Amino acid sequence: MAAPLAVISVASLWGPYKDLWQTVVNAIWKRQPEAIHLLDQVLKKHKPDFISLFRNPSKNAQQHEKIQKASTEGVAIQGQQGTRLLPEQLIREAFILSNLFDIGELAAVELLLAGEHQQPYFPGLTRGLVAVLLYWDGKRCIANSLRTLIQSRRGKTWTLELSPELVSITTHFTDELMEQGLTHKILTLVSQIDLNTEFEKLQRERGLGSEKHRKEVADLIKECRLSLAESLFVWTCQSPLSRDDTLILITYLEKVTVEADGSLDNVNLALLMALLYCFDVGCVEQGAEDREELMQLPLLTDRQYIAAVHTRLQESQPWKLPGLQATVRLAWALALRGISQLSDVTAFAEFTEADEAMAELAIADNVFLFLTESVMRAGNFYQEEFYIRRIHDLLTGFLAVMPMKVKQLRNRADEDARMIHMSIQMGNEPPLPVRRDLEHLMISIAELYKKDPFNLELALEYWCPSEPLQSSAIMGSYIGITHQRPPQRQVVLSKFVRQMGDLLPSTIYIPYLKMLRGLASGPQCAHYCFTLLKVNGSSHAENIQGAGGSPVSWEHFFHSLMLYHEHLRKDLPSADSIQYRHLPLRGITQKEQDGLIAFLDLSSTIVKWSENARLALCEHPQWTPVVVILGLLQCSIPPILKAKLLDTLTSFGKSPEIAASLWQSLEYTQVLQTVRVPSQRQAIGIEVELNEIESRCEEYPLTIAFCRLISTLVESSFPSNLGAGLRPPGFDPYLQFLRDSVFLRFRTRAYRRAAEKWEVAEAVLQVFYKLLRDYEPQLEDFVDQYLELQGEEVIAYKPPGFNLMYHLLNESPMLELCLSLLEEGVKQLDTYAPFPGKKHLEKSVQYCLGLLNLTLQKENVFMNYLRESHLSLIVASLEQLLQGINPRTKKADHVVNIARYLYHGTTNPELAFESSKILCCISCSANIQVKLTGDFTQDQEINTILQYVVERNKLLQCLYAKRHALESWRQLVEIILTACPQDLIQPEERQLIIRDLLQDVHDKILDDDAAQELMPVVAGAVFTLTAHLSQSVRTEQKQLLAEPIPGHSQFVLMLDGSFTSPLGSEGMAVGFASIGDSSLHIILKKILDFILKTGGGFQRVRTHLYGSLLYYLQIAQRPDEPDTLEAAKKTMWEHLTAPEDAFSKLQRENMAIIESYGSALMEVVCRDACGGHEIGRMLALALLDRIVSVDKQQQWLVYLSNSGYLKVLVDSLADDDLKLQSLLTPQPPLLKALYTYESKMAFLTKVAKIQQGALELLRSGVTVRLAQCRVYDMRPETDQQGIFGMRESPVFYPAPVERYRQILLPALQLCQVILTSSVTQHVQAAGQVLQFLISHSDTIQAILRCQEVSAGSFQELALLTGIISKAALPGVLDDLDIDINEGMQIELQGHIGRFQRQCLGLLTRFSGSDRLRQFKLQDDHAEGDRVNKRDEMELAMQQICANVMQYCQSLMLKNAPAFEHTICLFTPSLSESFNRDGPRQDTQAPVIQYWRLPGLGIIVYLLKQSANDFFSYYDSHRQSVSKLQNVEQLPPDEIKELCQSVLLAGVDKISTAQKYIVARRRLVKLINNRAKLLSLCCYIIEMCLFILWRHLEHYLLYCTPADSQDSLLASRIPLKSRKIQDSFSSDPNLDFRSGLSRVSQHDIDQLQIEATNSFGESLQKKLLDIEGLYSKVRSRYTFIQALIRRIRGLLRISRT
Repeated sequence: MAAPLAVISVASLWGPYKDLWQTVVNAIWKRQPEAIHLLDQVLKKHKPDFISLFRNPSKNAQQHEKIQKASTEGVAIQGQQGTRLLPEQLIREAFILSNLFDIGELAAVELLLAGEHQQPYFPGLTRGLVAVLLYWDGKRCIANSLRTLIQSRRGKTWTLELSPELVSITTHFTDELMEQGLTHKILTLVSQIDLNTEFEKLQRERGLGSEKHRKEVADLIKECRLSLAESLFVWTCQSPLSRDDTLILITYLEKVTVEADGSLDNVNLALLMALLYCFDVGCVEQGAEDREELMQLPLLTDRQYIAAVHTRLQESQPWKLPGLQATVRLAWALALRGISQLSDVTAFAEFTEADEAMAELAIADNVFLFLTESVMRAGNFYQEEFYIRRIHDLLTGFLAVMPMKVKQLRNRADEDARMIHMSIQMGNEPPLPVRRDLEHLMISIAELYKKDPFNLELALEYWCPSEPLQSSAIMGSYIGITHQRPPQRQVVLSKFVRQMGDLLPSTIYIPYLKMLRGLASGPQCAHYCFTLLKVNGSSHAENIQGAGGSPVSWEHFFHSLMLYHEHLRKDLPSADSIQYRHLPLRGITQKEQDGLIAFLDLSSTIVKWSENARLALCEHPQWTPVVVILGLLQCSIPPILKAKLLDTLTSFGKSPEIAASLWQSLEYTQVLQTVRVPSQRQAIGIEVELNEIESRCEEYPLTIAFCRLISTLVESSFPSNLGAGLRPPGFDPYLQFLRDSVFLRFRTRAYRRAAEKWEVAEAVLQVFYKLLRDYEPQLEDFVDQYLELQGEEVIAYKPPGFNLMYHLLNESPMLELCLSLLEEGVKQLDTYAPFPGKKHLEKSVQYCLGLLNLTLQKENVFMNYLRESHLSLIVASLEQLLQGINPRTKKADHVVNIARYLYHGTTNPELAFESSKILCCISCSANIQVKLTGDFTQDQEINTILQYVVERNKLLQCLYAKRHALESWRQLVEIILTACPQDLIQPEERQLIIRDLLQDVHDKILDDDAAQELMPVVAGAVFTLTAHLSQSVRTEQKQLLAEPIPGHSQFVLMLDGSFTSPLGSEGMAVGFASIGDSSLHIILKKILDFILKTGGGFQRVRTHLYGSLLYYLQIAQRPDEPDTLEAAKKTMWEHLTAPEDAFSKLQRENMAIIESYGSALMEVVCRDACGGHEIGRMLALALLDRIVSVDKQQQWLVYLSNSGYLKVLVDSLADDDLKLQSLLTPQPPLLKALYTYESKMAFLTKVAKIQQGALELLRSGVTVRLAQCRVYDMRPETDQQGIFGMRESPVFYPAPVERYRQILLPALQLCQVILTSSVTQHVQAAGQVLQFLISHSDTIQAILRCQEVSAGSFQELALLTGIISKAALPGVLDDLDIDINEGMQIELQGHIGRFQRQCLGLLTRFSGSDRLRQFKLQDDHAEGDRVNKRDEMELAMQQICANVMQYCQSLMLKNAPAFEHTICLFTPSLSESFNRDGPRQDTQAPVIQYWRLPGLGIIVYLLKQSANDFFSYYDSHRQSVSKLQNVEQLPPDEIKELCQSVLLAGVDKISTAQKYIVARRRLVKLINNRAKLLSLCCYIIEMCLFILWRHLEHYLLYCTPADSQDSLLASRIPLKSRKIQDSFSSDPNLDFRSGLSRVSQHDIDQLQIEATNSFGESLQKKLLDIEGLYSKVRSRYTFIQALIRRIRGLLRISRT
């Protein structure tokens, strides 16, 4: 039995397509990672719709019968129970709709029901009219989806930078569509869907409503056709069409016609561009990366493709548009020329040799004229970047690859000009119409580059800079990059521009100037064009052009202007004669006028774009453009020429310094008459021009230009003393003219061009708007100021803003005209029909609304000042004036007229916004609210809107209430979990309650119908609950560890007092307490689902969720355990075979869940880590830090690298640099930039701990970025008063030096970790880190020299010595794969040498010097935080010594691995040791002053000191372990002392149990600190013994004394030896072999005696005890024993 027919409530022809389009937008344009998977599913579902493309479900007899009976039997509605009876009227409408669109009856019913449901959104429309909109909206959605999917393909022209997974999905899907004949379907639909035909059908069935409905339907149909055509266009931009599809497209274009204005419509323009991109081979020249792939294009490989297209285009059968055929032929000719240069010419020789002939055919059919009039003047040509780029490539390609054709055009133009000139000279008629191909080419170039909406400045390709750019740029410390020569194409184009201006014939003079104007559009282009005109006027150019100089030069142009001025000024009649304006023009012919206008346009363009040109021209002593232009404005010339002169002045007025003088010049020349001379009978100036010339001609170019000039000048400069001395100073005469003569009379004047009416209105209203915008009422404005003028006292003018406010706060003609203009504007817009000047009308209305808005904002201050003043002025509030009666309608409908602009919000959002601001402002008054409500509800349509607004407000109020209720609930839960005593809620119950709450809250918010507005509150609740869950579970887990394990008698205490077995946590396989692992997994999944639900927005919501996730992941973190030195006794096998504990298990399962979410989750977290709110970035980085540290498979690290996010984070360090520099000032801004930087560096350091991560960071250039950061060079001076930590710094706001260390230490830590992790690439890592050190060498050396004794300075030294010991090694420069010249190598070696010397010098300071002893003595009795500081400093000091000793060992082994060639870093003197321990035995021994190296005594002393320190630390460690095991038995005073080192205050206020917890925490920290110190001491002892042994071995066995008979070195080359030894300061590798000649026999004998005394039995016993206590389990066992044995043996040897 067949399934019953069911109606889909959302309409199968609309709802699913709407959802499809939304999914495409989310995945491709909004880049929501979670939408990728959904898109894949949706595309599979809708694939039949794309294949059939716009095909409707066909009519069906069964459906017809079912719907016929639906009024009595009903129909089933999908998702609803039972059936629904349909009204007879709806059934009739369904059959009409079915016939109208030829769709199934069921689909028609669905559309009507959906229209009924959508009616509230379409006030005033019936369900049938809404259904018509929905039908075409569905088509629009599928067409737009198709275009966007194709646009996202991988291809040759652009990339949307989408994920590879998404690009793969869309590319594969659209490939399948194209294989199914997509091109043919698109072109068929574009031909079939005709707007007029569709409207006729709708008109017959009454399917069209109001004007707005008609426009909406028309827009939808047009968008459908355009999206289909653009789908083909974006396809050809990315991928080639097949041969058959290309021929189908050519067949379509053969029949295309133009619009009434001669331009192509948007659809045909897109299809033409599609074909032009089919013939594009330029991508192969530019795409070096995919060149091999691009070389496989059919245009370059398929002979049949080329033959078929060539034959088709060579046919003589004309197209309906010859110009269109010519354009395609030109593109094909250029393609053939490109093919001949890119591929095997012999294969296509018969075609490629025809390129010249094909181009000639195109030129013969006026290809350049067609491009100008039909392509570039098409409606949306300048709205699509890749249209502009393709025509740019077409024109530049013709000029570059066919220079002979261009030369032919120029020769033909020269010949025609000669013939015309001869005919005129002989008095004959000019010859028959000549070809104007070169002129058309120049005009097309001018038209193309005149506008640049995307700021591409493509015209730069025509300019070859004459002056060289920067010669070289140094990158890093090694690499130099030199400037490259411009490409050949650019050279050819530049040559074309210059040569076309040489010996220019008069016929192409104006086209050439227009071309230059187009090529000068843009800041850089204008500069180059300015330079060209400047050079053309030089003496060299004059020699080329002949005696007269180049006619295209500043010199020629301004000289001509001056001559015109001189000539016309002589003809100027007296001022009181009016007839002069009608005299015939004696000075300038029409041809000269056209030339002047062209050059003025060019000048305006250059001056507008280039400030340098503005200033250079104005400051030129001979040209004086402003003076000449103002002089010409006083002469008898046509208004259009005067307008162009004013436009040029407007461009000059963009510079404030020019504008200031321009005001004074305007006033002086009286362009607008502001001063009346008593003897003068007739007015002069622009006002007369407006009233008597422009009004009679019904054209107003001069008035518009004057308004634009004033608009620019009031914005650039506004002198208050304008006109002082001759009249009351101020702007008032100008404002009065603009208001009374221009604005108030603009509606009553006649206009030859209808659009010019609104151009005048826009120009003058723009001035009013700027004046009022910049006006702030001041008290002095409301006091009459008197001044003396020509012996009389007059009142000074008020500011222009004051006058405008006064006129707008009165029932003045100005306010009345503004309101009338608003009424006329909304009536015009309500027609939804195009009319002349529509854009200017919209702008005029926007300025009117803006004036009212500004008046409302300023009226309270204005009226308050006015009340307090004594001025006799009366004003009313604008709110009251807007309620006045409209004289035209006799109703109070001004506010309604303003509100009607809201109806045009989709088409004119700016007008709707201004309107809404006015309504919002005036509705604040209670007495107006009632009036507004009455006014609005009179309109039916507006009433419906208000009903919708009321419903919307109810929904918002409901959400507001829910949000407050939810917030209150969250606070209650937080109080219960925080403040209630623990014994009220048992831990098990607490965990289960939190689990249930988390699951319920997540289930509700993850529901599809959940309100997104509640997400922030819910996320806050999730954060609170997860934090308490983490705390509860971790506490319970530690209590489980406290239970004794059978078979073990010894237990070690945990942080909060619980015990764990010294064998680890193997017994803890019990799962995570009451809540259970499975519940934890559910919570994790829900948090991750919540994160993905937020999509691309809601970053603040995700901030809470990231915090929740961090708390959750903390559950699986193993707590800190005290290092009791016992765990190392376990063998490696015991470690490997130990069972998995609960922490590891949960951590592994958590990671598996996180990885199951794939790249969608990775994308969201990585995107938040790279941008957005600071707190969100910090938490996202912290989350990445945690995940990367437990991700054993390194999937997240791979994604970070492959997706480029790691590179983005590294590159962002350059931006951080600028922000961090501002933080080192004494009073910096907020420290949030510092915290974000610390989070970023912590994450990068965690990445660097992984070997692969360190390599990725090196590839990303992290050390190069750090080397480029200047903040590390801004080290503040240290505070000498606080040298021993005696002075407290502010609690929250650290001192500048502390802030600096917060910036520097993370960078040093990162470098150190990279060096440690880069095992396989250590040389490259060392080289890059060395570059970082050298880039900041001043800072590094300052740190190494710093004498400050503080925890911060010691931390700097500890990190820095660790880095230098691994990076600044001998031969590191030789191993680097870079080209370094000799001078640079010497400089780099000098840096390395200084680092080495300063590191060795630290031994003297840190092996027990008096200064550090003093610090220890002073700090022994410190309390509180000082104890922690002392521990940190002690650890840092030992680390510094360990690093330096490691460095010494590396230098010795790297330089001389063989025993007999040992490099000695220390002299054979133990005097320093004796000086510390007591007096030397042999006081008569000479002191060797010439040694610059430290003596071996330092090593011996450090050895003894470290041995003593070891036993001190060992005893302290053992005592602390004992105390930790018996905390409850410790005396109260000791407990208090332990607590005070953790809590700075309030120890007495906490309970005894809490004191025990704090004391245990301190003891664990102390134990671990001592364990680290023991490790460092042992390492230092081993290194000291090794170095001592190697030095003793060399000195006692291999060294030849300088004063022995065997030594010839001392007598033969003493000078050389001295030089080498003295050059230690510049020798980076410490090569002391030649310096050994200084060692005498006495030195060696003394060394043996002192060493025997120093290295006595007691010291040896200590060292062997240390090995027995520690090294047996922690270090190299028997290593110390072996070294002691060897040293002892050496000291027994008696030398012969």
